Amino acid sequence: MAVTASINPPAAAPGTKINGTATDAGVNGASTLPNGGLAPPTDKDLDSLLTVHHGPNYTTKAVSKVALPPGAVFARITSATPAPAPVYTTVQRGADAHVELNSDLRYINHSCEPNLIFDMDAMEVRVDPTSSEGLKVGDELAFFYPSTEWVMDRGFECQCGAPACLGFIEGAKTLDEKTLGRYWVSRHVRELRERQKLEKISKRVSSGGLDALGGKMPLGFRSVAGGGLV
Repeated sequence: MAVTASINPPAAAPGTKINGTATDAGVNGASTLPNGGLAPPTDKDLDSLLTVHHGPNYTTKAVSKVALPPGAVFARITSATPAPAPVYTTVQRGADAHVELNSDLRYINHSCEPNLIFDMDAMEVRVDPTSSEGLKVGDELAFFYPSTEWVMDRGFECQCGAPACLGFIEGAKTLDEKTLGRYWVSRHVRELRERQKLEKISKRVSSGGLDALGGKMPLGFRSVAGGGLV
């Protein structure tokens, strides 16, 4: 990513915007990014951002080489290509859109206590804004798979070891509202959840009439249905 700057530019303070993008700072305000924090690195800079460890039984994990505060950009996603269908290596970008990352970002595993988010609208990987500690050098990188995946190609038994581990992970569709509300989730996941709610209401009305809803039609359903049952 090209950045126009003068020779020996002054260090940007955390939160300063350059070319419309907030700079990133490490622990105590000192940037640990390979480009000095002038602009977020891309997935072509991953050798400076993470190390991939290959373990037994074909297991892999990615470990951070940088320290960043909550909300900071870890890497911009620039190498992704559309995928025809979800598979275990893809990330969901929209209600019916999936991409292959085509980079070592694919080695970032799931955790029920994530330190990263994949913002597929902005095409950025960022430090989880809900994290209290941010990202430290040596941390295993992880994001919450249901934050992007509505229905996964294959579910799995989570072994993240977090105190509030959810166990079997298969996407956001099967999670209850309270659980999903604990996490940052993508716009398309929120929209699919709203669609799911309306479908449930529609089925209840179709099968039992307004009596199934206590004699009242929810305002959210009225607004979508245009004031009548459809």
